[in-house]
Amino acid sequence: VDAVTQVVSMRLSSDERVLGLKAAFDKRLSLERIEQIIDDLEAGIREHFPQIKKIWVEPAADDDPPASAP
Repeated sequence: VDAVTQVVSMRLSSDERVLGLKAAFDKRLSLERIEQIIDDLEAGIREHFPQIKKIWVEPAADDDPPASAP
């Protein structure tokens, strides 16, 4: 992942959260490789944050600006 351009999270209950993000990838990567990276990213997030029940990751558009820090 070159950059995360958008992040949205929501707390649904004390033990349940959802996360959505857009990520910029190297343009030379194949679609299959990007899918594998997304699967690995989701698995890593779930391993460290099991309260995140739903995760959506999608490739960022070329004109998406980088995410700003909260």
